[in-house]
Amino acid sequence: MLAQDIVDQLRMSLENAEYEALEQTLATIADQQHPQVQYWRGLYASRQGRFAEAKTYLLAAISGAGRIVAPHYELGRVYTSLRRFEDAIRCLQQALRINPKHVPSLISLGWAALQHRQLGLAEASYLRAIAHQPERFEAVSGLAKAYEVAGVPLQAAKVYEDYLHKSRESGTADKSRESGTADKSRESGTADKSRESGTAD
Repeated sequence: MLAQDIVDQLRMSLENAEYEALEQTLATIADQQHPQVQYWRGLYASRQGRFAEAKTYLLAAISGAGRIVAPHYELGRVYTSLRRFEDAIRCLQQALRINPKHVPSLISLGWAALQHRQLGLAEASYLRAIAHQPERFEAVSGLAKAYEVAGVPLQAAKVYEDYLHKSRESGTADKSRESGTADKSRESGTADKSRESGTAD
C-alpha cells in the first residue's frame, strides 16, 4: 500500500489538474508495477480522455489489487465513456459485489444501464442509491430520466416532487443540486476520497 502522504499528493495534483506534479510523484515510487501506481496512472489517463490507455492501467490494477472497489468503479466509468455499456455494467456490478453500498457505483451503473436500455436495472440502481443517500441529486435526476425513457413522465415528475419535498424539510436541496451539477459532466458519481485513494472497500 502506498504511504498516505503519497496518496494525498497524488489526489491533490489530480484535483488541481497539476499533471506534471502528479507524474513527478508517481516517478518517485520504486515499484512502478504496484497496483496503486497502475490505478493512479489509469485515473490520470481517464481524466485526460485517454480511455484505451486508462483501461490497460486499470485492468493491471485490478489484477494486482484483488477485492478493492476503486479500480472496478473507474474501469466501469471508462467503459461507459467508450460506450461499451455491457462491460461497464459488468465492472460496476463487480464493484457492488465488493461493497453493495458504494453509491457512486450505483449511480454509474444506473447511467450505464440507462444507455444500454436496461431500464429495470437502471431504475433499481438509482433507487438503491437514493435509499443510501437521498440527497444525491444525480441519483434523483437519473431515476427521473429512466422513467422518462420508459414513457412514464408522471412518475418522473413525482420523483422530483418527492426530492424537493424532502429537501425542503432537511434544507439540503441547494447543496445536493450543486453537487449533482458538478458531477454530471462525467455521467455519474463524484471522486470521493475513498475512491481516489484506490484503497476503499
